Amino acid sequence: LYLIVSNIITVGTADALAFFLPGVVSRFAKALYVSKNMISGAAGSSVAIEQAICGLTEFLIIVLDDKANLHSLDMPVNDIGSLAPMENNSTQSVLEALRSLPLNGHVQSANMIGDSFNQAINDDHKRKIVDHSNGERTLFVHRSKEWIDETSSNVDKLMSAAFPHLCIHPAEKVRKALVDGIQGLLLNCRCTLKRSKLMLLECLCVLVCDDADVVSMVAQESLESLFVLGEKFITKNEIADIFTSLIKALPRVVLGSDKTIALSHAQKLLSLVYYAGPDLLVNYLQSPVSTDVHNFLFPENVLFIFCSVLGPSYLCF
Repeated sequence: LYLIVSNIITVGTADALAFFLPGVVSRFAKALYVSKNMISGAAGSSVAIEQAICGLTEFLIIVLDDKANLHSLDMPVNDIGSLAPMENNSTQSVLEALRSLPLNGHVQSANMIGDSFNQAINDDHKRKIVDHSNGERTLFVHRSKEWIDETSSNVDKLMSAAFPHLCIHPAEKVRKALVDGIQGLLLNCRCTLKRSKLMLLECLCVLVCDDADVVSMVAQESLESLFVLGEKFITKNEIADIFTSLIKALPRVVLGSDKTIALSHAQKLLSLVYYAGPDLLVNYLQSPVSTDVHNFLFPENVLFIFCSVLGPSYLCF
């Protein structure tokens, strides 16, 4: 992983790295997947997980940067440029923050997942083109709209399987690398990775409650700057969809056996209400459809269990 991250930093251009995206992301996917089930050894090392997060997010920021893929997006450059909430959070500054994370250590390769992703980007996308100065260019991928769509779909599956679990990882350095990476992805790849936008926002809603200030402050700044953009970044319907899905999952999560996940879910829900504003909760409770769903999900016996078994530290209705 150290060598992969070092090469990413050295090359640093979308044209040069896009061809290798399936294989590189596959390697990082294996490391992140195994970290969910192994807490010791090389695969469970916090340094290894930190490197995998850093390498994955930096690679995606370079290859799938919105401005580097304007020819494949339906948005004009002015629309993409207007979405930058903070001038000092440029692509370069985000990459520098990721590169400043320690990169010493080695990680044992895990072959449990990732091979399918390596094959998911069809070989038809990989082709030679003619460069008038140097002749034929090899190891080049045409980043067409179809390639962007297929790649973003596979990347979303990878991140959705790993990132929510990493939000509650016991190592502070892992959570710090994650929040920096999410900030960079939302800032620079919100069009190319639009499928992952809501999931990344949910992760920030957990990290903003982190015990470590170095993690929570970055998440707080990101959420504040993103919600300032309003409809340019996220619509009211998208926020409502997140809120509804969190409410629906609440009984299953809170009554489950893992209290850490239950607490994370409650933090996610409350953070969303805080940053989206009280109207979100009011509109949900006043909706006849939402009321019926709420009554179905939270009958009186379930509410009693919430309050009597889990205590006041959890969300009770």
